[in-house]
Amino acid sequence: MNKFKAELGRRIAKIRKNNNMTQKKLSQLSNLHPTYISNLEKGERNITFDNIIKITKALNIQLEELFVKSNKKIKPKRSVPKKVRFYKLGGTWDMKLTDKGLQGEGIMSDLEIKEVEANLNYNEENIMNYFNLNLQKAKSQKKDITQHFSWIKNVKDLVTGDYIPLFSGDSSHYRAALHAPVIALFLRKLKENPRIPILAGMGTDTSDIFLSLMDVFLFDRNCAPVLVSGANRSINEPKSDALVNFYELMVASHMQLKPGAYYVYNHHIYQGVDFLKIDPSEHPKKLEGMMTFYAPHSTQTNLNFLDTENNFGAVKKNNRAIRCFSAKEIFRAMNQVITINLANQNPLEEEISKITHKTKYKAVIIESHALGNVPFPIRRAAVKAVKMGKKVIVVSRCLVGKITNRYFMAIINTNNNELRKSSNKILNGHKLNSLSARAIMVRSILEKKDSEQTQDLIDKLSYQRNIT
Repeated sequence: MNKFKAELGRRIAKIRKNNNMTQKKLSQLSNLHPTYISNLEKGERNITFDNIIKITKALNIQLEELFVKSNKKIKPKRSVPKKVRFYKLGGTWDMKLTDKGLQGEGIMSDLEIKEVEANLNYNEENIMNYFNLNLQKAKSQKKDITQHFSWIKNVKDLVTGDYIPLFSGDSSHYRAALHAPVIALFLRKLKENPRIPILAGMGTDTSDIFLSLMDVFLFDRNCAPVLVSGANRSINEPKSDALVNFYELMVASHMQLKPGAYYVYNHHIYQGVDFLKIDPSEHPKKLEGMMTFYAPHSTQTNLNFLDTENNFGAVKKNNRAIRCFSAKEIFRAMNQVITINLANQNPLEEEISKITHKTKYKAVIIESHALGNVPFPIRRAAVKAVKMGKKVIVVSRCLVGKITNRYFMAIINTNNNELRKSSNKILNGHKLNSLSARAIMVRSILEKKDSEQTQDLIDKLSYQRNIT
């Protein structure tokens, strides 16, 4: 027992220090006395299960992480390298510092995209077409994935396959014009080779946007997953986190995962629809016990425990093959969705005009107040939009918010009042965040789903991804 207490205390202290957290801060977050924390880390105090839970929540870790061997290196069970396709989607993780700044391999750099945007008069659809044409031309490098990732020890034992650099610029450039061609490309490649996982390296700035879109397109299909990673420091810089992140990305390709999109970072794997960036700083650190990336519904899993985690287990085979769409179709669908965040306090006239615009938007996301509550003007506009044939989904602007019909001001109540005779309804986003809701709407437009079919898609995604 004394050995257990000493080891547990040592692990708590190590995780706390790795997160730049003081004992005082851990005490505040866990609501445990500072002296108790100090004695616990010294191995001089017993700990109850309730207090273990408080500690893990304060450190923002899974319970199992306190009991995994800290020096254990994650390894695939099979020694045969996994066949994959690797795409570079931008970011600084493999850039080199030159006299012109950070530079990387790929079809378009920061300076090139700036010139392209100017030459095309900043027309987003033309920029999308240009980027899409360049993606079609992108080919595998003469050196394969193992040669590019030679800085990863024993990489030849982990993966084999093509390395395709698509974009060398900062991922902050990503918006609909760049997302749409990449999504179209990935869908097409997965349809051609549904058993070969797609791996990608991307900057950390916009990876949560891309992952939510990709996850919604893939979660109920029969295909290998898309796995993405990135780093806050280039592999060519001191104390880079790229080495461990991309090593574990390759290990994750060996694991049994449900179809979908995932992010591998700092020993954890995140689901695309439960993945947010919360710390915009360059250095990974904790904010009130939360990491650079955060899963609001705590569905992230330590890679050491993935094999025993039901949430990430392999899904049964089905006949739902990948549905492909052109980059133009995806781009236009993305531009037909508008998000109204009530916390922004924009002039109501402007928000109402967006919601009820006759032709510009086919789908509206309303980031409501806590439980789906909205003021009467927004409520009336949403009802009008639904009667016009638009899809309207309501989500909470809270980090983890549940839409209910508890209050009359909850917009979902319109289904039993103003919309009770209508075949179309306000869609309940449950606990999805606005990024996931947006992705749902884009897919719904592309697949020409009606109100009932879209709600069914939302329900299935929430259930399968354990966001209920």
